[in-house]
Formats: sequence, structure tokens, C-alpha cells
Amino acid sequence: MTSRFFLLLAAAGIALHATAATAPVPDKQSLGKALTRYLAQRGQLCVGKYDWPITVAPQAAENGDRNARQLPVMEQAGLVTGTPDETGAVTYRLSEAGLKYYWPRKVNRRDGGQGEMDVHDFCAGRLALDQVVRWTAPALVGEHYESTATYTYSIAPAAWTADPRLQQAFPMIARVIAGRHKARLAQRMRYAGGRWEAVTAVE
Repeated sequence: MTSRFFLLLAAAGIALHATAATAPVPDKQSLGKALTRYLAQRGQLCVGKYDWPITVAPQAAENGDRNARQLPVMEQAGLVTGTPDETGAVTYRLSEAGLKYYWPRKVNRRDGGQGEMDVHDFCAGRLALDQVVRWTAPALVGEHYESTATYTYSIAPAAWTADPRLQQAFPMIARVIAGRHKARLAQRMRYAGGRWEAVTAVE
């Protein structure tokens, strides 16, 4: 081996050592601040009903359509109004009470493209950080260090979620609310610009 080869090896070793030495050290406070920012922007707990009015065909219930199960219950609770037509289809619109929970949010593009889009959705509350439980050791992914933070959450649920009929119609919403301060969520984190930030699903 030539002396030049040994010099290259030594230089590579120094570079690797320097990279490892500059790896950011996550802690509860810095990750907590990042998760608080993330949930303030994207912590809405919603049901995925963006576009109104919604028309339910007569045979929808037989086909297991979720709107055919959920919207009649929402109507009983006064959140929507239903108008049938001569074919037996029912068109549902948000009532004045329901519009209170039709919140703006960002979601992944629904046309298969990259990035996000702004929508409104029928929502059940907003998650907030309870506490950071643990995190993984930072690993270099591309040009940035990443970690996965595990945390518990709190939520101030919307009034409609207390209705047992709606809890049955929206079991996932009921489970998330029941899991506050206990259930754990995981969030991918990235160190960039001198601080930790949550990574959105579309990145």
C-alpha cells in the first residue's frame, strides 16, 4: 500500500470521527418543544369527511359503506340534516351545530401528487403533548440526523364525542380519546436548522 492510501484512510477516519462527534443529542425538553409545535399545527383528530354535502345511495348500507352507518347517527345527534330524493338516496349536509366542528387542516394530496393540500374536515378534538416517554439514538439519514420520539398525549374532545351513539359509530375516535395520558404515539423527528422538528408524512 502506498503512503497516499494510508493518508486517505486516515483522512476518512478523521471525517467519520468528526461526523459522529457532531451528532445532536436529543433530550426531553427539545423533543417536547418540537412535538408541541407539530401538534399545534397538525394535531386535529378528525373523521375524514372533507367534502359536503354527502349523498348516500339506497344500497350503500348493504355494501358496508361507512357513510351509510355514520351519517344517520350524526343526524340523530343533530350534527347533519338529511334530505331524501325520489330514488331513496339521502343527501346529508352539516347543520349549524355540525359546522362548529368543520375545521381546516392539511392532508396529503388526494390526487396522487407530492405535497399537501388544505381541506376542511369534521373533527373530534385536537391532540396536545402530555409528555415525551423515550426516543431512539440519532441516526444519519441523508444529510440530517433523525430520531423517533415516543410520547403520550392529551386531548380536549369535542362535545359530540360524549354521545354513546357516536362513540359506537366512530370507534377509532372513541379509542383515541380513551387513550389520553396512557396510549403512546411515535413520531419521526429530524434535526435541521439547529433544532429538532417533526417530519410530516409527505416528506
